[in-house]
Amino acid sequence: MDYRYPHNQPILLGIQGQIYKSLLSRYILLLEKPMVTTWYNRNFKHRAAGATMHPKYLLCMISATICLITSCNRSGESLQEEDSEQSSLTQPPSMVCEAHNQLKTAFFGDLHIHTAYSFDAPAYQMNLTPLDANRFARGQVISFFPLDEDGVAVGRAKIDRPLDFIAVTDHGEFLGERALCRDENSPRYDIPFCRDYRSDWARGVTMLGAQVISEDPFRVPELCGEDGSLCSDFAKSPWHEIQTASNNANEPCTFTSFIGYEYTGTPGVSNYHRNVIFRNANVPDLP
Repeated sequence: MDYRYPHNQPILLGIQGQIYKSLLSRYILLLEKPMVTTWYNRNFKHRAAGATMHPKYLLCMISATICLITSCNRSGESLQEEDSEQSSLTQPPSMVCEAHNQLKTAFFGDLHIHTAYSFDAPAYQMNLTPLDANRFARGQVISFFPLDEDGVAVGRAKIDRPLDFIAVTDHGEFLGERALCRDENSPRYDIPFCRDYRSDWARGVTMLGAQVISEDPFRVPELCGEDGSLCSDFAKSPWHEIQTASNNANEPCTFTSFIGYEYTGTPGVSNYHRNVIFRNANVPDLP
């Protein structure tokens, strides 16, 4: 089109407007330059009839805009590459085990294990800890039933084939209550609630279980204090011991010990319990 002929100016004006509208609609979010919109309105939307831009300038403006956009994109890609390189420097390289099999390998383990830290587990009668659970999984001997007249476990147990992985998933809700009632040095050890809790295993399970399945779950003020903070404080030590036992037993390419707990929230017996398994040692302060 020859821009010198006056009858072609309206057509050229429409083409110029469409080009810039297309550019702006596609790239204004990337550039985030309000001045571009203002410039467009001033030069195209509200200009005098018959005014137009020389094609050489139009072509230069389009080229400059495309170059600027390309530069922005490349700068973003460059920053992403730098971030990726920096991340690779701060993260340890992934480990490939010697026994790695691209066709997959079947591993055997247990992701639901209770110890003496669970309010409803018979393991507390033998005082079996997360450390014992990891030892047993790796093929070592642990104490087991029966109990003698003094309540001491005189039996022994050993798995016939060590496991590849485990997760100790003690109940997260009553770690503190259990510790307060069973630790002789706790400030609540001799209160009536704890004496009843220790008097009979089945009775103790019912006393705490009734709290978690009620329509409005609660902590026993007599045991945990009015705000429940005492039970939260005493839950920290067993939770830390669960983590320590797992981290110490974990041996890459040989044995995997996951940190975990069992979520026991069941208001009105409304749902099943859930095991929460963590992929590494980055876990919350409390379950």
